[in-house]
Amino acid sequence: MPTIHRYIFKELVKSFLISVATLTALLYLERLLYMTTLIFNRGATFVEVALMMVYISPAFLSVTIPMSVLVASVAVFNRFSSDSEIYAMKASGWSFMYLMRPVILFSIAACMVSSFVIFAALPWGNSSLQKTVFDMVRHRANFNIKPKVFNRDFSGLVLYVKGKNSATELNDVFISRRLNGNETQTALAKSASIAADTDSLKIQLRLREGTLHLVSQNNKNYRTVKFDRYDLTLTLPGAKKIHQGLVGNREKSYGWVKEHIARLKKEGKPTFRWEMINSKKFALAASCLLFGLIGAPLGIKSSRAGKSGGYAISLFLLTAYFIGLISLQNLGSKGIINPVISVWIPNIIFLILAIYIARKAQKEIPYKFFAKVFDLLAGWQESARNIYLKLTFAKTAPASHHASSASQDDAHKISRQALRQKFRNIKSPKRGK
Repeated sequence: MPTIHRYIFKELVKSFLISVATLTALLYLERLLYMTTLIFNRGATFVEVALMMVYISPAFLSVTIPMSVLVASVAVFNRFSSDSEIYAMKASGWSFMYLMRPVILFSIAACMVSSFVIFAALPWGNSSLQKTVFDMVRHRANFNIKPKVFNRDFSGLVLYVKGKNSATELNDVFISRRLNGNETQTALAKSASIAADTDSLKIQLRLREGTLHLVSQNNKNYRTVKFDRYDLTLTLPGAKKIHQGLVGNREKSYGWVKEHIARLKKEGKPTFRWEMINSKKFALAASCLLFGLIGAPLGIKSSRAGKSGGYAISLFLLTAYFIGLISLQNLGSKGIINPVISVWIPNIIFLILAIYIARKAQKEIPYKFFAKVFDLLAGWQESARNIYLKLTFAKTAPASHHASSASQDDAHKISRQALRQKFRNIKSPKRGK
């Protein structure tokens, strides 16, 4: 790899890692308060919280990796242009497309990392998180099932046991609950055992050698049923709430979704939502390549607005992309448009935009529309800076120095305007329209 390519690639990787760390940390801050409540209210240990943070990381990285590719590409080439490095590179005979080779290589590498996170790490993280949450809540529930104490941890149910052989084996069990048909069900069993179901975040209470007593609400009907074994499914208190509070989804693997689609088709049920989910996995991974191709030329053209202008352009593009993606995936999941194509529409639009601006950058054709946008951003940045300086000097500067400060501000303003005009006068030779 040539030296210039290694230099660009190294700068992209550094900016990418910083951006991933920053954006992921911001997403962690949103969950920090909730994890604190788990420690104090649910009795979670620091080891359990640390493991849960590891398990939810793939869910964050699946979003922050594509975002960081765009931020890194814009930031690096924005700096190259601001420091006039891009002009030195072009003066050395390197065309824009030649300089884009490390960007393409970097984007492909980021696409591969994103694919691994989406297709492998994300399902693993969600599955591991479910088991951790389930075990934490289940152990708490088992601990609270004390002999000769009425337990009301489970919604709509009262549980009483006379003794315990172990954490999962109960003796002389009494259960009372209200059914949907306004019937009261009372179960008496000699023994019971607890079995876990980590997929549904529920536990199964297996009663043995007992009797069911069913009483209607008006006490007119009364029935008894004897059983050798009776399975009662109980929802763990707070398990689903904890899982949704941490990650908000239960992402399944590509293979599981594909098998689920086949089962639904055999049953004659709609599969729009699941087809959209599998297609979205590929679309998100491919967005890394598009963001890298778009970010480099936009970073060069946004140098007039400074670093803040480059970040503003990145934020605008990311907002537009994800708003479009969310809107179209909702239409696809309902079958209004093709569910497979729906999530690819933003990628197609961004691909057309990438080809357009890359062609402009290669032929050094000026961007009239983007020039107006960057001038507007530069004006906003200058206005915000002037307001900040006025507010700062009004509080700190002595009254005797107001006149000199004003004259210095005018001098700085004139020099900035002259410098801006100088850069606007520099026009590259047009090679085509």
